Amino acid sequence: MVRTKEKTRDTILRVARQHFIQYGYAGTTLNAIADEINLTRGPFYYYFSNKEDLFNAVVENECEQIKQAYQDIFDNDNDIYQKLWDDVVFCSSEKAIIDTMMQQSITYSQQAVMEAHQFIYDTKKKALMRAMEKHEIRHDANLEEMLDFLYIYVKGVRGYSEYPIFTKQSADSKQFADLFIKLFKTQYGVNE
Repeated sequence: MVRTKEKTRDTILRVARQHFIQYGYAGTTLNAIADEINLTRGPFYYYFSNKEDLFNAVVENECEQIKQAYQDIFDNDNDIYQKLWDDVVFCSSEKAIIDTMMQQSITYSQQAVMEAHQFIYDTKKKALMRAMEKHEIRHDANLEEMLDFLYIYVKGVRGYSEYPIFTKQSADSKQFADLFIKLFKTQYGVNE
């Protein structure tokens, strides 16, 4: 019985995530979500009391998944260039519910989002510090500058992909990652 409840809740969260991304907060209805998963309103309210409660649960779930993805990207034996390449590909190709929230200025579970952002920042910073210690990047490279460069680059790639004229081009997230690594190595790589 507990497994069925967890499965139902997970299904609601998965479908709700898609609705929030596709229709935004204002355009998403509990009825549409319940109809899609063949769940009546009564049982639906067992899991979530209202749309805001559901949205906050989706955001918190999304934050946990994103944190796990970053841990998988940065907490492994790959060199820093592979980690950064994987990061750029992930960031530039993943449509997150957090993007929807930010675009629509929705009041959301700010604590979960802020904790996720801090976790991601700290994870990247630790990976860059380890790379400096392992002499994969210059020991005198400015850590904050490298982080800024990474964030600005990814933000630009994500913005670039939102314009229809550019999405017709052949560039994809892997090509953007290749270019980032080339630029990053030029600026911060160890000259051997």
